[in-house]
Amino acid sequence: MSTSGWTLFTMPVSAPTIPLLVRGYFPLALSLTVVVEGLIVLAYAAARGLRIPHWLAYVVLINTVTQPSLWYLMGLLPADIAYVPALTAAESLVWVVEAGLLHLLAGDRLGVGHALTLSLVLNVASCGVGLVAPV
Repeated sequence: MSTSGWTLFTMPVSAPTIPLLVRGYFPLALSLTVVVEGLIVLAYAAARGLRIPHWLAYVVLINTVTQPSLWYLMGLLPADIAYVPALTAAESLVWVVEAGLLHLLAGDRLGVGHALTLSLVLNVASCGVGLVAPV
């Protein structure tokens, strides 16, 4: 990886070129997250014969809890801390919390291991979209 390839890893949290989170586009970030994760959950529920409206509601409910928390956590960080390591740590916490909430809401239909896996897929996809979104 070239020196310029490491820029995102060393760029401070306050850098104006980092999408969504730093620019303060919370409604857009939440909407994108719900759409991306909703599409994945739609496919997941449909493939397993689960009640799609319930699973879509889980995604909306969980993200209305964890997105504000993520933004709050990131806002507490010093402005000169590197963005990607900070985001990775915060998203890791969100991943585990969301897996717990998925397991709690789905009950016996989703074991802890499957909840962790599903939550990881959802968070990697939505975070990835947030990082590359041209806003």
